[in-house]
Amino acid sequence: MTQNFSPLPLSLLRLSRNEVDARNLIVQRAQALEIELQDQICTVTLEPLLAMHMHESTFSSDDWLVQAQWAGAPFDIVLPASAAQSWMAARFPELALADMPDCLAAALLETVFEDLSCMQLLCSRGQLQIQSLAQNPQSSRSLPQCFALSLSSLSGCIYGQIQTDSLGLMLMAGLMSSLPMQDNRIDVDALPIVLNVEIGRTCLTTKALSELALGDSVLFDHIWIGQDQSLWLGYEDIGVRVRWQDFDLQVIEPLQVTDLRMFLDKESDMNQHNISPISEVGIDLRFDLGQRSILLSDLKAMQVGQTLSLDRPLSASVTIRANGTAIGTGELVGGFKLEVQQRVSWTLTLP
Repeated sequence: MTQNFSPLPLSLLRLSRNEVDARNLIVQRAQALEIELQDQICTVTLEPLLAMHMHESTFSSDDWLVQAQWAGAPFDIVLPASAAQSWMAARFPELALADMPDCLAAALLETVFEDLSCMQLLCSRGQLQIQSLAQNPQSSRSLPQCFALSLSSLSGCIYGQIQTDSLGLMLMAGLMSSLPMQDNRIDVDALPIVLNVEIGRTCLTTKALSELALGDSVLFDHIWIGQDQSLWLGYEDIGVRVRWQDFDLQVIEPLQVTDLRMFLDKESDMNQHNISPISEVGIDLRFDLGQRSILLSDLKAMQVGQTLSLDRPLSASVTIRANGTAIGTGELVGGFKLEVQQRVSWTLTLP
């Protein structure tokens, strides 16, 4: 028995380019951000949420909803019911309150937000105005931009949510723009990079590549073999010029950028709806004689006269890579031809 099921509606948050940049700027800077609030050093972290996740948070009717306005933008801030009691315990640890009346909790939260509105960081755009503070967060305005909020101190952590509109998002991004980006503590210079000893590059369409047959010839668009028998050792368009000497490579030119780009002769005219078919998609073919893995710091410090050994010997067969993926091997013939020996056989000749 066949049953037809209607697909569930998918709610996606449509963002403009400026909104995407603003969300990225906030998340890059609002990570473990230290602020001083009522003589307490607190750490604030904001994490952007998708529209489909905004209402998945399990807020109860006892939680607090603070509706405010800042520089003309609306803000809804949801805090847990225990937020006031947790804050009281952090400020006055000698007071052990088993329970706190709602009126006292509301008054305490109101003083916290009043102090927050007087922070110099916020006053540059105007004072934060509290419009309402009450329980039952289900009455929030469901604003489109949403962030998960965590406020931590030595006594614990409070989790909540901030909602605003596009104007509020831009204001938050402007507020964070003066702050430094958070360091992810990744040592970039310690990252390994695989360098290839390339002899040439060319670009073929998928149709031309699939139609190559035994005996066909293809010219290189760019040749890396110099008149002095030097080669290119690099990654993409960054590398050094080297020369083969005593089974090692000797650097003869320091680190440089070639700024080479592979383009086909025919360009698609999108204005005239002249879209190229899949068969005209360009395939970047590269040919290398060996590889060497090296740290980025070592690559930047590489100097003329330095020698390197290869992870794969230079005398081995030539590797043919299509868009970075190895698709075949070949052998140099007389220094001017490359005979491919895998899957499709053809001859590549240098001009």
